Amino acid sequence: MLACAILLSALLRPSGAAASVVEALSLSELVKRSEHVVLATAGERMGRRSGNLIVTDVELQIEEGLKGGAKSGDTLIATLLGGVSEGVGLKVPGEAVLPEGAKIVVFLRRTPESKELRVVGMAQGALPVEQRGGKPMVVPPGEHAELMQRGSDGRLKAGDGAVSSEIELPDLLTRIRSLVASLAPAAR
Repeated sequence: MLACAILLSALLRPSGAAASVVEALSLSELVKRSEHVVLATAGERMGRRSGNLIVTDVELQIEEGLKGGAKSGDTLIATLLGGVSEGVGLKVPGEAVLPEGAKIVVFLRRTPESKELRVVGMAQGALPVEQRGGKPMVVPPGEHAELMQRGSDGRLKAGDGAVSSEIELPDLLTRIRSLVASLAPAAR
């Protein structure tokens, strides 16, 4: 019990490490690496243990399936690293954020081990949609992830994610549909 209290204390204590280093992915790379790309609204969430980790399952109500077999009205469950289970919390900086009730463009792939659907590229694979000036706009995903890419010299340098500035939702969906169409039929 003491070990659990120490672990919880360490997890909940603020520290200097507030970000994860994540490979910067272009929109094309996000689409290619995803089994499903969907426009969805995040619903109920449930924290649970998965081995030594705490994860949160988030219900996604699909508005439009852009890649994969999901279609309007379907439900998918995305599993995020972190959450709260049995009074113990785990926060994973850089992980995707899927707040209940939020509309989001989500890139998902199934893990080989657990078969859970995970967000591709952590936070950069969950693009929030917000109303701005009466228009649905996709905004860059949350903070707490340092996006990096390898330069021609092999060194890591800061990189840009798939969406680095606001873009109108219809424009982003058109770009995604075009990328999906350009994939070989077997990869769709």
